[in-house]
This record gives sequence, structure tokens and C-alpha cells, in this order.
Amino acid sequence: MFWETIAACVLLLGAFPLWFFAAILWGAFVAVTALIHAVFATGSGSDDIWAVPVGAVLVGFEAAWSVPSWIWNWAKYEHPWWAVVIGVTIIALAGESRR
Repeated sequence: MFWETIAACVLLLGAFPLWFFAAILWGAFVAVTALIHAVFATGSGSDDIWAVPVGAVLVGFEAAWSVPSWIWNWAKYEHPWWAVVIGVTIIALAGESRR
């Protein structure tokens, strides 16, 4: 269990810029689609005008948070060896690009 946690940490820390960017894009996409769906579903007869955008933002944050939790579950419980290989490869490539 300890080594699986280390493997997941290597992948998450090594690939931080990639999954962080992916989480922002995924959260924004889900928030926009939730906003569009809520606006068309409620129409213009909504009494509480702030409920729709606030709900869309909350859905977007929830979707953005699902990206690192999905990566963590994949790296720790499903494929820890692949997580180490991918994480070390990303760290090595990032080190090479800085030289």
C-alpha cells in the first residue's frame, strides 16, 4: 500500500502542469454546458437569477476536481507500475527541456 501511494504521488507531482491544465479545461467545459442547459431548461421565468450561474460554477469545480481524483485512483489502485513509469518519464522530459 505504501509503494502504490508513492507511485501515485510521483505521477501526480510529475504531471502536475498537464493534469492541472486538463482539469481547468474540463471544469470550464462542464460549467459552460451546465450553464447553457440550465438557462434553456429554466427559461426566462426564474425568480432567483443567481442560482443558475452559481450552480454552473459549482458543477465546474466538481468536474475539475474529478480529474486529479481519477488520476490518483488510476495510479494507486489500478496501475501503480505504469504510474511510476509515466511519472518518471515526464519528470525526465521536463528536466531535459530546461537544459
